[in-house]
Amino acid sequence: MTPPQRVLTSACRVSLRVARQAASWLGYGLLDAVVPQTCVACGHWTEGERGPLCEPCAAEIDRLARLPACGRCGRIGNALMYGAGDCGRCRRERFWNIAGLAHHGPYRGLLERLITGLKFGGDLRCADVLGARMADAIVRRRWEERPEVLVPVPMHRLRRMHRPLDHAHALAAVVGRRLRIPVQRAAVRRVRNGPSQTGMDSNQSRFENVRGCFAAAPRADVSGRVVSIVDNLIVSGATIYELSKVLRRAGARRVYAVVAATAMQPAAAAWLDPSVLVPEEAWP
Repeated sequence: MTPPQRVLTSACRVSLRVARQAASWLGYGLLDAVVPQTCVACGHWTEGERGPLCEPCAAEIDRLARLPACGRCGRIGNALMYGAGDCGRCRRERFWNIAGLAHHGPYRGLLERLITGLKFGGDLRCADVLGARMADAIVRRRWEERPEVLVPVPMHRLRRMHRPLDHAHALAAVVGRRLRIPVQRAAVRRVRNGPSQTGMDSNQSRFENVRGCFAAAPRADVSGRVVSIVDNLIVSGATIYELSKVLRRAGARRVYAVVAATAMQPAAAAWLDPSVLVPEEAWP
Protein backbone atom coordinates (compact mmCIF):
# COMPACT_ATOMS: atom_id res chain seq x y z
CA MET A 1 0.00 0.00 0.00
CA THR A 2 1.22 3.48 -0.76
CA PRO A 3 2.51 5.21 2.42
CA PRO A 4 -0.31 7.40 3.79
CA GLN A 5 2.00 10.39 4.20
CA ARG A 6 2.59 10.39 0.42
CA VAL A 7 -1.06 10.32 -0.59
CA LEU A 8 -3.68 13.04 -0.36
CA THR A 9 -7.37 12.32 -0.53
CA SER A 10 -9.19 13.79 -3.52
CA ALA A 11 -10.90 16.36 -1.32
CA CYS A 12 -7.62 17.50 0.21
CA ARG A 13 -5.98 17.79 -3.19
CA VAL A 14 -8.79 19.96 -4.51
CA SER A 15 -8.68 22.18 -1.43
CA LEU A 16 -4.93 22.63 -1.65
CA ARG A 17 -5.12 23.31 -5.39
CA VAL A 18 -7.69 26.06 -4.81
CA ALA A 19 -5.61 27.53 -2.00
CA ARG A 20 -2.45 27.54 -4.10
CA GLN A 21 -4.23 29.13 -7.05
CA ALA A 22 -5.32 31.96 -4.77
CA ALA A 23 -1.77 32.24 -3.50
CA SER A 24 -0.49 32.65 -7.06
CA TRP A 25 -1.82 36.18 -6.99
CA LEU A 26 -0.38 36.99 -3.56
CA GLY A 27 2.93 35.21 -3.74
CA TYR A 28 2.60 31.51 -3.08
CA GLY A 29 5.85 31.40 -1.13
CA LEU A 30 3.98 32.93 1.81
CA LEU A 31 1.42 30.14 1.74
CA ASP A 32 4.11 27.44 1.86
CA ALA A 33 4.69 28.30 5.50
CA VAL A 34 1.06 27.43 6.30
CA VAL A 35 -0.15 24.92 3.70
CA PRO A 36 1.81 21.66 3.23
CA GLN A 37 3.85 21.64 0.02
CA THR A 38 2.59 19.32 -2.70
CA CYS A 39 3.97 18.43 -6.11
CA VAL A 40 2.46 20.68 -8.77
CA ALA A 41 2.39 17.77 -11.25
CA CYS A 42 1.04 14.82 -9.24
CA GLY A 43 -0.28 16.30 -5.98
CA HIS A 44 1.86 14.12 -3.70
CA TRP A 45 3.51 15.49 -0.60
CA THR A 46 6.95 16.94 -1.20
CA GLU A 47 7.88 17.38 2.44
CA GLY A 48 11.65 17.55 2.75
CA GLU A 49 12.08 18.05 -1.00
CA ARG A 50 12.98 21.35 -2.64
CA GLY A 51 10.98 23.02 -5.36
CA PRO A 52 7.43 22.57 -6.67
CA LEU A 53 8.09 19.08 -8.09
CA CYS A 54 8.60 15.77 -6.32
CA GLU A 55 11.73 13.89 -7.36
CA PRO A 56 9.96 11.30 -9.59
CA CYS A 57 8.07 13.99 -11.52
CA ALA A 58 11.19 16.13 -11.90
CA ALA A 59 13.08 13.14 -13.28
CA GLU A 60 10.26 12.31 -15.71
CA ILE A 61 10.01 15.88 -17.03
CA ASP A 62 13.77 16.25 -17.40
CA ARG A 63 13.92 12.97 -19.32
CA LEU A 64 11.81 14.54 -22.07
CA ALA A 65 14.54 17.10 -22.74
CA ARG A 66 16.88 14.32 -23.89
CA LEU A 67 14.75 13.38 -26.90
CA PRO A 68 16.48 14.34 -30.19
CA ALA A 69 14.84 17.26 -31.97
CA CYS A 70 15.43 19.66 -34.83
CA GLY A 71 17.16 22.81 -33.60
CA ARG A 72 15.23 25.01 -35.99
CA CYS A 73 11.63 23.78 -35.99
CA GLY A 74 11.51 21.59 -32.89
CA ARG A 75 10.21 18.43 -34.53
CA ILE A 76 11.12 15.39 -32.48
CA GLY A 77 12.57 12.37 -34.28
CA ASN A 78 15.51 9.99 -34.24
CA ALA A 79 19.11 10.93 -33.58
CA LEU A 80 20.25 10.17 -37.14
CA MET A 81 17.67 12.56 -38.58
CA TYR A 82 19.06 15.47 -36.58
CA GLY A 83 22.73 14.62 -36.65
CA ALA A 84 23.48 17.80 -38.62
CA GLY A 85 21.55 19.97 -36.18
CA ASP A 86 18.31 20.36 -38.12
CA CYS A 87 15.88 18.16 -40.02
CA GLY A 88 16.17 20.07 -43.31
CA ARG A 89 12.40 20.01 -43.81
CA CYS A 90 11.91 23.37 -42.15
CA ARG A 91 14.40 25.01 -44.53
CA ARG A 92 12.15 24.02 -47.44
CA GLU A 93 8.95 25.19 -45.78
CA ARG A 94 8.07 28.71 -46.80
CA PHE A 95 6.28 29.50 -43.56
CA TRP A 96 9.25 28.73 -41.31
CA ASN A 97 10.59 32.24 -40.83
CA ILE A 98 12.46 32.09 -37.52
CA ALA A 99 16.14 31.39 -36.93
CA GLY A 100 15.60 28.69 -34.33
CA LEU A 101 13.21 27.16 -31.83
CA ALA A 102 13.99 26.04 -28.28
CA HIS A 103 11.63 23.80 -26.35
CA HIS A 104 11.80 21.40 -23.44
CA GLY A 105 10.04 18.38 -24.90
CA PRO A 106 6.91 16.91 -26.52
CA TYR A 107 3.43 17.94 -25.49
CA ARG A 108 2.44 14.88 -23.52
CA GLY A 109 2.38 13.44 -20.01
CA LEU A 110 3.50 15.76 -17.25
CA LEU A 111 4.40 18.58 -19.64
CA GLU A 112 0.83 18.63 -20.91
CA ARG A 113 -0.46 18.59 -17.34
CA LEU A 114 1.74 21.52 -16.30
CA ILE A 115 0.78 23.60 -19.34
CA THR A 116 -2.91 22.96 -18.63
CA GLY A 117 -2.42 23.85 -14.97
CA LEU A 118 -0.85 27.16 -15.92
CA LYS A 119 -3.11 28.10 -18.81
CA PHE A 120 -6.47 27.17 -17.31
CA GLY A 121 -5.69 26.77 -13.61
CA GLY A 122 -3.58 29.89 -13.15
CA ASP A 123 -0.98 28.07 -11.05
CA LEU A 124 2.21 30.15 -11.16
CA ARG A 125 4.20 27.21 -9.81
CA CYS A 126 3.66 25.64 -13.24
CA ALA A 127 5.14 28.78 -14.79
CA ASP A 128 8.19 28.46 -12.54
CA VAL A 129 8.75 24.82 -13.54
CA LEU A 130 8.17 25.37 -17.25
CA GLY A 131 9.95 28.71 -17.47
CA ALA A 132 13.07 27.36 -15.79
CA ARG A 133 13.27 24.53 -18.30
CA MET A 134 12.59 26.87 -21.21
CA ALA A 135 15.54 29.00 -20.09
CA ASP A 136 17.70 25.87 -19.95
CA ALA A 137 16.52 24.94 -23.45
CA ILE A 138 17.73 28.29 -24.81
CA VAL A 139 21.15 27.71 -23.25
CA ARG A 140 21.33 24.19 -24.70
CA ARG A 141 20.47 25.37 -28.20
CA ARG A 142 23.49 27.70 -28.38
CA TRP A 143 21.86 30.07 -30.80
CA GLU A 144 24.13 32.21 -32.97
CA GLU A 145 23.02 35.31 -31.09
CA ARG A 146 21.69 35.70 -27.58
CA PRO A 147 18.17 37.15 -27.44
CA GLU A 148 18.12 40.77 -26.33
CA VAL A 149 14.36 40.97 -25.87
CA LEU A 150 11.61 38.48 -25.00
CA VAL A 151 8.18 39.04 -26.54
CA PRO A 152 5.35 36.86 -25.19
CA VAL A 153 2.55 35.97 -27.60
CA PRO A 154 -0.10 38.59 -26.75
CA MET A 155 -3.56 37.65 -25.57
CA HIS A 156 -6.61 39.63 -26.67
CA ARG A 157 -8.23 41.57 -23.85
CA LEU A 158 -11.56 39.77 -24.31
CA ARG A 159 -9.95 36.35 -23.99
CA ARG A 160 -7.93 37.56 -21.02
CA MET A 161 -11.22 38.10 -19.17
CA HIS A 162 -11.90 34.35 -19.34
CA ARG A 163 -8.42 33.17 -18.34
CA PRO A 164 -6.88 33.21 -14.85
CA LEU A 165 -3.71 34.83 -16.17
CA ASP A 166 -1.67 35.68 -19.26
CA HIS A 167 0.26 32.41 -19.50
CA ALA A 168 2.74 33.51 -22.18
CA HIS A 169 3.73 36.56 -20.14
CA ALA A 170 4.04 34.44 -16.98
CA LEU A 171 6.48 32.14 -18.80
CA ALA A 172 8.41 35.05 -20.32
CA ALA A 173 8.81 36.61 -16.87
CA VAL A 174 10.45 33.44 -15.53
CA VAL A 175 12.71 32.99 -18.58
CA GLY A 176 13.71 36.65 -18.50
CA ARG A 177 14.49 36.57 -14.80
CA ARG A 178 16.68 33.48 -15.12
CA LEU A 179 18.58 34.67 -18.20
CA ARG A 180 18.47 38.39 -17.37
CA ILE A 181 16.70 39.29 -20.59
CA PRO A 182 14.11 42.09 -20.56
CA VAL A 183 10.50 41.28 -21.44
CA GLN A 184 8.53 43.58 -23.72
CA ARG A 185 4.95 42.63 -22.97
CA ALA A 186 3.50 45.55 -24.94
CA ALA A 187 5.69 45.28 -28.05
CA VAL A 188 2.93 43.57 -30.02
CA ARG A 189 -0.85 43.82 -29.67
CA ARG A 190 -3.48 41.29 -30.60
CA VAL A 191 -5.85 43.41 -32.65
CA ARG A 192 -8.32 40.70 -33.59
CA ASN A 193 -9.87 38.09 -31.31
CA GLY A 194 -10.44 35.09 -33.55
CA PRO A 195 -11.54 31.59 -32.55
CA SER A 196 -9.18 29.58 -30.37
CA GLN A 197 -6.50 27.69 -32.27
CA THR A 198 -7.33 24.67 -30.11
CA GLY A 199 -10.59 24.23 -31.98
CA MET A 200 -9.01 24.26 -35.43
CA ASP A 201 -9.28 20.88 -37.18
CA SER A 202 -6.48 21.47 -39.71
CA ASN A 203 -3.18 23.28 -39.96
CA GLN A 204 -4.50 25.16 -42.97
CA SER A 205 -7.28 26.67 -40.85
CA ARG A 206 -4.78 27.57 -38.12
CA PHE A 207 -2.77 29.74 -40.50
CA GLU A 208 -5.90 31.40 -41.86
CA ASN A 209 -7.23 31.98 -38.34
CA VAL A 210 -4.25 34.07 -37.14
CA ARG A 211 -3.64 36.01 -40.34
CA GLY A 212 -3.54 39.72 -39.53
CA CYS A 213 -4.34 39.32 -35.84
CA PHE A 214 -1.11 40.95 -34.54
CA ALA A 215 0.23 44.50 -34.87
CA ALA A 216 3.36 46.16 -33.53
CA ALA A 217 2.72 48.72 -30.81
CA PRO A 218 4.00 52.29 -31.29
CA ARG A 219 6.33 51.88 -28.31
CA ALA A 220 7.81 48.57 -29.47
CA ASP A 221 11.58 48.69 -28.99
CA VAL A 222 12.77 45.83 -31.20
CA SER A 223 14.47 47.64 -34.08
CA GLY A 224 17.90 46.15 -34.77
CA ARG A 225 17.57 43.71 -31.89
CA VAL A 226 17.52 39.93 -31.51
CA VAL A 227 14.07 38.89 -30.30
CA SER A 228 12.71 35.63 -28.94
CA ILE A 229 8.99 34.93 -29.06
CA VAL A 230 7.69 33.14 -25.94
CA ASP A 231 4.66 30.83 -25.82
CA ASN A 232 3.54 27.69 -24.04
CA LEU A 233 3.17 25.39 -27.06
CA ILE A 234 3.77 25.11 -30.80
CA VAL A 235 1.46 22.96 -32.93
CA SER A 236 1.45 24.12 -36.56
CA GLY A 237 3.79 27.11 -36.31
CA ALA A 238 1.04 29.49 -37.48
CA THR A 239 1.08 31.83 -34.48
CA ILE A 240 4.86 32.11 -34.44
CA TYR A 241 4.93 32.64 -38.21
CA GLU A 242 2.44 35.52 -38.00
CA LEU A 243 4.06 37.14 -34.97
CA SER A 244 7.54 36.85 -36.48
CA LYS A 245 6.36 38.75 -39.58
CA VAL A 246 5.18 41.62 -37.38
CA LEU A 247 8.43 41.72 -35.40
CA ARG A 248 10.58 41.71 -38.53
CA ARG A 249 8.55 44.52 -40.03
CA ALA A 250 9.04 46.44 -36.79
CA GLY A 251 12.80 46.16 -37.36
CA ALA A 252 13.86 43.06 -35.41
CA ARG A 253 17.21 41.85 -36.76
CA ARG A 254 16.68 38.18 -35.95
CA VAL A 255 13.76 36.28 -34.45
CA TYR A 256 13.88 33.08 -32.40
CA ALA A 257 11.13 31.34 -30.43
CA VAL A 258 11.01 29.39 -27.18
CA VAL A 259 8.10 27.24 -26.03
CA ALA A 260 7.57 24.77 -23.22
CA ALA A 261 6.49 21.94 -25.50
CA THR A 262 6.05 21.04 -29.15
CA ALA A 263 3.31 19.15 -30.95
CA MET A 264 4.87 19.68 -34.39
CA GLN A 265 4.35 16.69 -36.66
CA PRO A 266 7.28 15.13 -38.57
CA ALA A 267 5.60 15.43 -41.98
CA ALA A 268 6.52 18.43 -44.14
CA ALA A 269 3.90 21.12 -44.60
CA ALA A 270 3.08 20.50 -48.26
CA TRP A 271 -0.60 21.05 -47.47
CA LEU A 272 -0.28 24.83 -47.11
CA ASP A 273 -2.11 27.01 -49.61
CA PRO A 274 0.37 29.73 -50.71
CA SER A 275 -2.39 32.32 -50.29
CA VAL A 276 -2.02 32.18 -46.50
CA LEU A 277 1.70 32.95 -46.72
CA VAL A 278 3.28 36.34 -47.15
CA PRO A 279 6.74 36.04 -48.77
CA GLU A 280 9.47 37.95 -46.97
CA GLU A 281 13.04 38.69 -47.92
CA ALA A 282 16.04 37.63 -45.88
CA TRP A 283 14.30 35.10 -43.67
CA PRO A 284 15.19 34.43 -41.01
